Amino acid sequence: SVVIGVDVGTTTSRSIVWNHQGEPIGRASIDSSILHQSEGVVVCDPLLLFENTVKVIRESITDAEVSVFDVRSLGLATFRSSFTMWDRKTGETLCPMILWMDKRSDADCDDKTNSVKSVALRFACSILYKITKKPLFLTASKYKFSSITSTLKVKHIFNNSERIRELYYSGDLMFGTADTWLLWKLTGQNVYCTDYSNASSTGLYDPYALEWSYIVYLLGSGLARNDRMPPLNLYPEVRDTAGDFGYCDESLFGYRIPINAIVGDQQASSFGQCCFYKGDVCLTLGTGGFIKICTGNEALASTHNAYPVVGWKIGDEIVYFMEGSTDSAGHTLDWAVRAGFADNLEELSKLANSDISDEHMYFVPAFYGISNPINDPSASAVAIGMTHNTKKNDFVKAILESTGFRATQILDALYEDTNLYPTDIYVDGNASKCDYMLDFLSRVSKCKIHRPYTLEMTSLGAAFLAGVASGFWTQEELADIRKVDAVFDSKLEEEELQYRKGKFDDALQRSLKWNEMAIESKSNFYIAILVLIVVVILMKVF
Repeated sequence: SVVIGVDVGTTTSRSIVWNHQGEPIGRASIDSSILHQSEGVVVCDPLLLFENTVKVIRESITDAEVSVFDVRSLGLATFRSSFTMWDRKTGETLCPMILWMDKRSDADCDDKTNSVKSVALRFACSILYKITKKPLFLTASKYKFSSITSTLKVKHIFNNSERIRELYYSGDLMFGTADTWLLWKLTGQNVYCTDYSNASSTGLYDPYALEWSYIVYLLGSGLARNDRMPPLNLYPEVRDTAGDFGYCDESLFGYRIPINAIVGDQQASSFGQCCFYKGDVCLTLGTGGFIKICTGNEALASTHNAYPVVGWKIGDEIVYFMEGSTDSAGHTLDWAVRAGFADNLEELSKLANSDISDEHMYFVPAFYGISNPINDPSASAVAIGMTHNTKKNDFVKAILESTGFRATQILDALYEDTNLYPTDIYVDGNASKCDYMLDFLSRVSKCKIHRPYTLEMTSLGAAFLAGVASGFWTQEELADIRKVDAVFDSKLEEEELQYRKGKFDDALQRSLKWNEMAIESKSNFYIAILVLIVVVILMKVF
């Protein structure tokens, strides 16, 4: 028997067949077609996404030289915070898959974050946190809308299509993140749901109460009729991450393959790395860079614009992570190749390693703004510190080091939020092939960096989850299956470390507010009145 782990990423869809020893015995992949339709609009075709998913599953089974009847189970991991909508009766998609990189909601995020209502709620929740010490109130007191999540993009699509609203009121509108859409299609339109890991990554879900968030609904809605969030009953049922998700339609593969897991890609990689315990840290260097620290069965609060997400829920066990991200990791390296610095990732690493000069220039990879712990979507990419002696090697070195600096900024914030200070980081993702980048990360983070024997941890994590649910593996077996390829453990003198981190921080500050939009000032009088009202209401509720 074998298990299939499907990894539907932002730029690539892949399927890998895994045997019981955790070895990949068949694989297939295909590049995704991301459409940059206009400034800030980043989407893909949902139907093409489904067709590519079916294609790579078929090809991976063929490559493994196994029968489809040997497939014990399938796990599906997908990119998160992206969505589409479709007609329940006809299956027709009503909008493209709106990707997490889409920036159309930037202005609305600023407006709603700085609205009287949001300022009042944050202030009220800060008071309530001092009284109750509940992490929910601490999170709410720091809450800011972000265009990385689906929150306000859903509102934009819902309010700008009369047909979508008509279908909602007739009961025929379906909403789904990538996992929900693909599951619905794979099962022949029979299963409509998501899981806790994907739901908690949308920005629409309350990870504390484990329900679609009414607070986000209120904060995201304005007074105008066309400025209201969709009703909460639009969103799908939320199920355990590993369990029964039905079967692939027999017409697709000639056999009803059981689907036993759906999971967000970042949570899948954490499961594949066996980051099961409090304090475990996983860093996935894909298109973006996602840093996750396991907080056990407790959803903690962040004062640095990070957010608690559900890692997975299996039966009565629920595991949380505090997650931070940088929008540019592998994307930055791809840009460096496209810009002509090198022909591929390996050459970038060689160029950086060959540089023995004392030149230190700094690169801020803010192609999509700067995410937490700063959260400035108006920031711009910056290169600074060049002299007449700066060579291509110096520039490449600065590009690769920027990921280490940004990861360390986020790690420092997560450590402070969680009061956890791990000494080991488990990395995966295509960009983790770069030895120079991982060696530098070990220097600035002061942690050992563990790279696994296979970088396809998202696929392996999806397979692990499906395998555990189907009885192919037990969770206790998984740590022995996972193997390490290399460990990076370099050091910098503390004085040099602090100097270089400080210089990068200086460079980053110069990148901020490059495209800042003026925010309309609000009346302190009305804010004060609303604070009092909100405090009274919340005290009665909680």
